[in-house]
Amino acid sequence: MIVEFLYGCNCGNTEIARKNLTEAFLQLGIQPNWKEIDIDSPQTPEVYHQYGSPTILLNGKDILPGDQNSSGGT
Repeated sequence: MIVEFLYGCNCGNTEIARKNLTEAFLQLGIQPNWKEIDIDSPQTPEVYHQYGSPTILLNGKDILPGDQNSSGGT
């Protein structure tokens, strides 16, 4: 399982999403582990710039696909 947490520097929802992600891992009895990707960074691959902040990808798929990306992500 590959989990990626995409965030923007000025996103007000980043910390709550990170907290919720941690809680989800713990509820499943899994050690919290994910890769964090700053979508505002110029070094971030272009493929991640299509997502809003915050977004959580599970095995490369948005956990909440659809219109959420256009209004700020997951």
